[in-house]
Amino acid sequence: MHGDMATIGERYFQLDMALESGTAVLLPAGLTLIARQGGRARYLADMEVLAPGWEGAVPGEILEKKPMALEELYLALEGAVPAREVAA
Repeated sequence: MHGDMATIGERYFQLDMALESGTAVLLPAGLTLIARQGGRARYLADMEVLAPGWEGAVPGEILEKKPMALEELYLALEGAVPAREVAA
């Protein structure tokens, strides 16, 4: 991770999504699971890595998309789930 604060704020977003409970999700490159509970999931999205149209590759509905502060980004990376496929 590198760049000034403005670049970081434009690159990384937190996504809150509604998913069907029990759905396994194969995450595309650039999307990292931060937390999941039942039918809700929170992801860290790296907009420089995600391919155009990535939204169609992840089942569910985006409830909120917000830029992340540097501290939030650090905490998200510390607690991120390392597996690419995650089931609830």
